[in-house]
Amino acid sequence: MVDFRYHLVSLISVFIALSVGVILGAGPLQNAIGEALTSEAATLRDSNAELKQQAERAHVRAQKQDQAFNTLAPALLKNTLAGQNVAIVRTPGVTDAVYAAVTAKLQLSGAQLGTVLGLTNLWVDAQQNSYRSAFAQQISTYVKGVATGADADTALGVALSQVLRAGSTDPNNATLVQVMSESDTPLLEKSAKLSGAADIVLVLTPDARAPQASGDKKTDAQATAVVEYTRTMLVKLVETLASKGATVVAGAANSAEDAVTQLRAQKSAASTVDSLDSALGSINVPVAIANTLAHTRVDLGVEAGAAKALGDVRAVPKTAPAGGAGPQH
Repeated sequence: MVDFRYHLVSLISVFIALSVGVILGAGPLQNAIGEALTSEAATLRDSNAELKQQAERAHVRAQKQDQAFNTLAPALLKNTLAGQNVAIVRTPGVTDAVYAAVTAKLQLSGAQLGTVLGLTNLWVDAQQNSYRSAFAQQISTYVKGVATGADADTALGVALSQVLRAGSTDPNNATLVQVMSESDTPLLEKSAKLSGAADIVLVLTPDARAPQASGDKKTDAQATAVVEYTRTMLVKLVETLASKGATVVAGAANSAEDAVTQLRAQKSAASTVDSLDSALGSINVPVAIANTLAHTRVDLGVEAGAAKALGDVRAVPKTAPAGGAGPQH
């Protein structure tokens, strides 16, 4: 049996230790800990202030670079695409500001803005797969060049290519645009209008990023699946368009979730442009179009996979028929 005096000594030791801790915590240790925490907080404040200043300087620098490129744009782009008809696909998520900047640069280059089609979210919605399949079958009699056994999304891409490249010159296209834009669940924005036959198709894609974590595994998995499915559908659409003629795709290419990033990784037949929200990116769009029409595939910009920050500026004479052959690699 353990002696009572042993328990007493143990209890006294515990109280002594607690007393020493309280005394030290209220005295020299308190000062030391307080000084350490104060110093660390000051360091973090200084670091945060420095990072904020760096971000502000980078923002100002980017603005000034955009101003410089926009000043140079008229001289760089003048007559590079004179007489060329450029059809445009605006995919879901492309902002009005980006679209306006790109079309302004195309106009500086002398290009004619051809058929412009805005896609609705139905093109990239996994929940609408059955609807797209039924729709593809419904319009099949109006579409030429769909390979036997092609899936619904490929067939819709071929239909889109026909509308963009032939424009108003194909009598079936007016019906296609009407059906695709005026249903209760349209595939095209109602602003879609036909123009003449196009020499090339430009696809504008949004800045896609990985979704922010919410802390709920199921919700996060669903959000990630939506981003990945959207990228897959945009990549498939671009590849279908590129199989039918000269095509340029422009976007951000600043993440693995971006369609342009994926197209570069798989060596797409389409020419690519990144940093679309910058002046450099919008200038590179007509430059890439000119190179592609001259049968040279290019990857332009500053993100991964780009071969040049600014492409070789060249003028393309209006010699090839509209919808001419695609670029060489």
